[in-house]
Amino acid sequence: MLFHGVLGGLVVFTQFAVVHSQMAPAYRVDGAAESQFEGTYVRMATAQCNGKPVYQLGGSDGGDVLFQPEGLSYWLVSTSDYATSCDASGWITSNGNGGSCAASPDGVGCSGRWQENTRCDDPWSPRPDLSVQAVQCEAVCGPHGSVSSRHRGRCVCTCESRRYSGALCQIYGE
Repeated sequence: MLFHGVLGGLVVFTQFAVVHSQMAPAYRVDGAAESQFEGTYVRMATAQCNGKPVYQLGGSDGGDVLFQPEGLSYWLVSTSDYATSCDASGWITSNGNGGSCAASPDGVGCSGRWQENTRCDDPWSPRPDLSVQAVQCEAVCGPHGSVSSRHRGRCVCTCESRRYSGALCQIYGE
């Protein structure tokens, strides 16, 4: 339930539901202090946390993940182990200063509230310039691939040349 307001002395709530097929196929993270966390996080085939899709950096196995921990309304970037455990532990979080963006990581409640664990004296540092933006399939497949289909909100890319391979047509080889 979402608080809507007060009408004639009555508290009014509205129900809402997130339709996961409407969530972006990928999200781009920019502005992190640690550049290894930046890049495009692509929706994983079957992984879900808190009923929401899990997104993996570069779309490849073992990459860091962007997910919403079980029972919480914020998002985290963490190691790929958390794609299945869904525990609230990570390097980047959207819950700084009370940030809440239950529907998606690019929600208005997250904007300007991201924090990053920089492993310094104060482990959680505000990252007001960190941004998470939705990315559509055409951008996910990159300059060497094209969208061959969309399946359950995921992008399926076809590489346009035999020189490129990988899920996102980003690996160059002879």
